[in-house]
Amino acid sequence: MNTTPNDPYCATGDRCRSYDNIDKHPGWVDGCPLCDPCLAAAVRDVRTLVYDYLDLEQLQTPVLSQAISSQPRGKAAPPMPLRGEPEALQREIHYVTTLWANELRLQGRLTPPARTIIIGAWHTTVSNPPPPARVLHGGAVQRAVNLLAPHLGTLARLEPRTVFPSGVEDNPTDMAGWEAVHHLQRLRARARGMLGWTQRSHWVPGDCWTCDGRDNDPKDGPLYRSEPRHRPDTGHPHEDDDSDRIWCDRCSQWRNWDDYQVYLTTLRWPQYNDTPDPEDADR
Repeated sequence: MNTTPNDPYCATGDRCRSYDNIDKHPGWVDGCPLCDPCLAAAVRDVRTLVYDYLDLEQLQTPVLSQAISSQPRGKAAPPMPLRGEPEALQREIHYVTTLWANELRLQGRLTPPARTIIIGAWHTTVSNPPPPARVLHGGAVQRAVNLLAPHLGTLARLEPRTVFPSGVEDNPTDMAGWEAVHHLQRLRARARGMLGWTQRSHWVPGDCWTCDGRDNDPKDGPLYRSEPRHRPDTGHPHEDDDSDRIWCDRCSQWRNWDDYQVYLTTLRWPQYNDTPDPEDADR
């Protein structure tokens, strides 16, 4: 479903957390392009970006085989190369969070970021303000998240404006505030995947039994199954293991694997059902 901020439905579309499975439309909104459940989930994801940034930094820590010797001998070894993927994601998190934090400050006339202290007031004029204080990227992300999280509803209501979405290498693009919220949530999802906190899933054939998701539509899915999760200490299945469930990617509804097997053999592909008819077995 193609939604715009002018629609009375949530801009998240089929992935809306208050999706109406009976009338087949996202949740209702009033004033904000995102419904309350989607906005609450976005606040949680944005707040967690600070911890994701720190966890991605841990991926740069050298392992024991790469540890620097306390008593170097001979010629110094070349510097250890950093992993490009976590560093690139860290830079994008820093750029996107600070970009929309500045847009939010301009829109709401909030407190500007800290400025450097310059000795001599004659160096500062209206057209030549003092430069921003130098802050490490981690501190800048924390400041931006502390501003964005409590004002995420205001950010979602921002009108479209021309920005570089992921960095100065991108082409200028018109983005609305609710699109920025979705961009921040995608950064959270990418960080979870890179840190290994997600389950590998694969698509399975079939149509959804609740929403209008179909196997032959242009989108992927809609049905998928996750791989089993095991505890690293005991090897037993995890308490939250849901590998025996078939999920719908559109409406987040699920059914058991046994019910899905019955669906495949009776409705989807009845011609491949090798179970003999009890009446034929008696003859």
